[in-house]
Amino acid sequence: MGSAVGGAGRIPGPRPVPLLGRRGNALLLAHDPIAWLATAYRRYGSISGLVRDDPTVVVALGPDANQQLLANPDLWQHSIPQHTTLSAASRYVELHYEAALRLTERMLDRWGLGCQLDVAYVMRELTLQAAITVLLGEHTSDVARQLAAAVRRWSQHNSAVPFALLRTSPGLAADRHSPHLSREVAFCLGGALARRREHAARNQSSTLLDVLLQARETDGSRVPDDAIVRRAMLLLRTGPATSAAMLAWTFFSLSQHPRILADLQAELARVLKGAPPGPEQLACLPLLDRIVKETARLFPPASIGHCTSAVPFDLGPYHLPGGTVIIYSPYITHRISELYLSPQRFRPERWLFLDPAPHVYLPFGTCGEMGHDPAIAIMETKLVLSMVLQRFSLGLAPSARVDRGSGRPLAPRGALSMIIAPADRPVVQRRAQGNVDEMLVLQ
Repeated sequence: MGSAVGGAGRIPGPRPVPLLGRRGNALLLAHDPIAWLATAYRRYGSISGLVRDDPTVVVALGPDANQQLLANPDLWQHSIPQHTTLSAASRYVELHYEAALRLTERMLDRWGLGCQLDVAYVMRELTLQAAITVLLGEHTSDVARQLAAAVRRWSQHNSAVPFALLRTSPGLAADRHSPHLSREVAFCLGGALARRREHAARNQSSTLLDVLLQARETDGSRVPDDAIVRRAMLLLRTGPATSAAMLAWTFFSLSQHPRILADLQAELARVLKGAPPGPEQLACLPLLDRIVKETARLFPPASIGHCTSAVPFDLGPYHLPGGTVIIYSPYITHRISELYLSPQRFRPERWLFLDPAPHVYLPFGTCGEMGHDPAIAIMETKLVLSMVLQRFSLGLAPSARVDRGSGRPLAPRGALSMIIAPADRPVVQRRAQGNVDEMLVLQ
């Protein structure tokens, strides 16, 4: 057993902020989590506290700490179910692929050469509409619009509060708006569920709600409506935002590396010949796969995560009490030079020889608290990229500013302004303003 906290092995970390105490440390962390954790890793090493000698919130960074988190899945309290009888995974993937393909085709038909667009916003709308289409189908426009508006408000709030742990800090009041926003989403889903009953009774499965309505518990009983609504909310909460963030960062990274973009477009033309990819073809695009993996390494959706211990446990040399909140960061791990050569450079070719262990490459986190299916995010990212880049290139707009956000998933803060260009011409490479140069060594 490690040293007890408060004994010989005191946890290093910053002192409490004058006057504000631990609340001040939490606010500094929330303001720019990545910068705060990078400083903590540099100053204190892999294990430190939000506040020195305080085991309430502990920072665990790097592969060794990640491995300890992954090795003890039963140690953590899970606010998101780790298993559910509502999983109908194969049908969900199929429905999601079909919806994303149709909506992307419609989106591209509206694009025009030379137009400027906010790629971050466009991708959020595309992935949100795809998720709602999967749940409700395409013939419930009023219900879908109401649900989309509710999810936008809910997601905006979620991304603005990067850590539930901040609400555990003394002096930080629990947010008063999140319950109202989640109830609004649940109300919309409950209404949609009632409208789908007739279709489900006829044994149709044209939407995910139909599939969930037909699901049965392990004892053969009908799944309760509130469980179906919770599962649907779980899919909407972070799934669309995760795909949108991965797409936005990939388009940006390719705009900074025209040669890699041209090589990818050549691969798409050779394999797909101008057509949308079938599900099996997405596995036959090796450069696209390497590009998506490299984007997820540099800009992991779960850039920072947290989990709460259910019982006392050892972490490194420290013995910590139950209820300790552990903060970890795939973002920090993915930028350790001992693990990745030139870690801040966009180099898809590194994946020709890399096969990292789960505690070394973990773009979607360790404790399962993100609440979405990474396979869906990867599939959707590959599908949209392959369709867009066969018809267009996206170059960064002049004087565009690109900053990282502070929420979950990691996404650009504000707009990501890009210009639609022909696919058969080299994209104009423009250097971005903003703090993105702290995340990626630009050419």
